[in-house]
Amino acid sequence: MNSKANKLILLLIISFLSSILFAQDNIDMTYGEIMPEELEMTVYPEDSSANAVVLWHSSKMFLLPLQNKWQFVNIIHKRVKVLKKEGFKQADVRLQYHANKEGGGLIKIQAQTINLINGEQKITKIADNEFFKKKVNDNISQVSFAFPAVKEGSILEFKYKVISNYYYTTPTWYFQDSIPTRWSKVQFSVPHTHEYVTSIHKINEFDIRTTIPSKVNSPKGRSIKAQRHIYAMKNMPAMVKAPYITTMEDYLAKINFQMKSYAFINSPNSKTEVTNSWKKLAKELIVHNQFGRQIIEDRKHSIIKNKAKLMFVNSPAKDSLEMVERIFRFVASSFKYNWQAGIITSTDLNDAYKKAKGNSAEINLSLVAALHAVGIHTFPVLISTRNHGIPQKKYPMITQFNHVIAFVKVGKKEYLLDATSPDAPFGLLPEMDLNTRGLLLTRTPTWLKITPKMDKADIKVVIKVDEEGVWTGKRTTFLEHYAAMKIRAYLKYQGEKAYLDQQFNTSDYIYTNYSFQHVNEPNEPFLEEISFKGNAFDNEKLLYIQPWLTSLFPQNIFVEKERNYPIDFAYPRDYSSSFQLEIPEGYVVDELPENYYKVIGEDLAVADYQAIHKDNLIEINISIKLKIPTFSPSTYLELKELFETMEQKLAEQIVLKKP
Repeated sequence: MNSKANKLILLLIISFLSSILFAQDNIDMTYGEIMPEELEMTVYPEDSSANAVVLWHSSKMFLLPLQNKWQFVNIIHKRVKVLKKEGFKQADVRLQYHANKEGGGLIKIQAQTINLINGEQKITKIADNEFFKKKVNDNISQVSFAFPAVKEGSILEFKYKVISNYYYTTPTWYFQDSIPTRWSKVQFSVPHTHEYVTSIHKINEFDIRTTIPSKVNSPKGRSIKAQRHIYAMKNMPAMVKAPYITTMEDYLAKINFQMKSYAFINSPNSKTEVTNSWKKLAKELIVHNQFGRQIIEDRKHSIIKNKAKLMFVNSPAKDSLEMVERIFRFVASSFKYNWQAGIITSTDLNDAYKKAKGNSAEINLSLVAALHAVGIHTFPVLISTRNHGIPQKKYPMITQFNHVIAFVKVGKKEYLLDATSPDAPFGLLPEMDLNTRGLLLTRTPTWLKITPKMDKADIKVVIKVDEEGVWTGKRTTFLEHYAAMKIRAYLKYQGEKAYLDQQFNTSDYIYTNYSFQHVNEPNEPFLEEISFKGNAFDNEKLLYIQPWLTSLFPQNIFVEKERNYPIDFAYPRDYSSSFQLEIPEGYVVDELPENYYKVIGEDLAVADYQAIHKDNLIEINISIKLKIPTFSPSTYLELKELFETMEQKLAEQIVLKKP
């Protein structure tokens, strides 16, 4: 083959490859241009069980240069195919976006339903007055709407544009949804004056990952060089919410960008570094008016500090630990948590105290300030609550955090405290805080491991049954830590009667007497003693008795056939229950449940069910121990079998008969 032929083949190959790459980088769908095969689709080939599929979801982000500042622009386009009636819920949409008094917000939105009727496209648009907007908080707003004329086969499409003055971090882009996604693409055009770093979590490789030369244009027509970063994934599986997990967002394929440095347009070589280390981030927060200065500065009217000092004038504490606990209880009881997690205050600590209400920063920074006032070295700790995602150590992105708690060391013992939960035992973080790690804000910030305490519960039931099948019994309960907190919260907000009715008043048995101990003493175990009576099912010769063995786990907690992400119980658990029955005179045991024992790993999870018959007594003992809070996906099937079997065992009956 001559050299000219070789060159021609090489050119053809290069041209072919270029066309493929070009096509991949420009897979954009145009709003309103629906392909016939999209309308005719009845089943999504990658997941035939899907009731709907995201055909296309894209985000085009760029920085818009204005006269003396930049604005962040985000244009989002989504197209969904409804395949079954169950997919109709995709027609109700709520979108949140950044908007505050400094400017920005939703600039434009359009939405429409497309149906195939008699071989032709029928478009039903949503009118402007059918988009409902509301303010969520000082920084977030929301628009909601419902698609009309939805039926099986409909295509739902919307597109909107948001402008914001906040561009240090971009909104997180998720390549997955609650339904399968055929194509998801995000692109970010970054001017040459700025530098961003990426935070990526992926479950497989990108189908497109490239950077190409680009430009951004100012309203006055000025063109600025930029780089366009493009990421895309196709045929992404649906992510269905599962029990015992922090948040599904921890396991979704996603990406976001955080600014590393910037320069002014007229002097691109004079870069200014943005937060580029945890140390710098901590330093900035310590001097921030809505964070560290609330603690450090001696304000003329620092109410919380002055009250903390006065607490011990007439009633000195016996030691530092008592001092810390008394101040913790004082702060926790002085505020009502407004359920707004945050790492900065929205008002002065004095104002928050006067209102007796605050977000998590206002409450827990008040705790830090009060402890400082009496000479106890205390530091704030940034954390991310379980529904916000596990914080990563790789790059100092402050948006990873949404909550602040307090760290205090008394002697050699360290405590993490959260005063938003006034009913919690001292030193026990509420469940929402149990999310792997937190950042301790000192001059040299360090990561702290959040280690939850073992939850404990022990329930004992003793029953006697007379010859007529009438039983009387007593249930004694010991609960500690989270189990105790949940019961106390139920009693506090629902009342004793609601609790007792839920537990006992059925067609089989009713309570006759009860007593609760340490209901208002969170540092003590919760104790209850309840007497009850009922009737066993008797068909003359056989007596059926349902052992009252209480499980503190809800039923059917694992319904998935398989699982690809961890099983996170939040905290380790040690639960036990025992049942004792005195066999009534004239009866013998006909059936007794079989024993069961299961161990996972090196005693990481242990389930034990033992039924014992000796003389005229039947005793059943069960226990479930989870020695670690989080289990790997590889243990899922074993855990599923363990809990399903224990659930079945709890439903089994004892059968007595007359000889």
